[in-house]
Amino acid sequence: MKSVFIKISLLFFAIVFIAACQTSSFSKDQPLKLNYYTAKNFESFIERKDTTLFFVDTYGDRSYYYYCPHTACSDTLRNSGNYACERYHSKYNVECGLLATKYGIQWKNAGNFMPFKSETVFQKYGSYFYDED
Repeated sequence: MKSVFIKISLLFFAIVFIAACQTSSFSKDQPLKLNYYTAKNFESFIERKDTTLFFVDTYGDRSYYYYCPHTACSDTLRNSGNYACERYHSKYNVECGLLATKYGIQWKNAGNFMPFKSETVFQKYGSYFYDED
């Protein structure tokens, strides 16, 4: 019985470690500026009730989001998003990362990334992420 518990514990920690490694390279820490179309896609992401993850390239030119009606598939979606980022990077030689989840902004130091003032963004995240200058 003790042996089974140890094996299960080791398996659990291995899965957590691998998952952490897979998502860490998609956490960005740099300023970001979305173009108009990417910003509109971000608003669409927010307006859908079943969205989970929003990915964007580091130039703010291309984006995509994943949605799922069930909470159980969020890990699968994150892995799909990571895979899509890897494909995008190899095809265009541009990095991408996770900008937001349905719970909050994940991109560190993104700054005022919106090209226009969006009530949708403000209502969801409590900030416009827009600089009026």
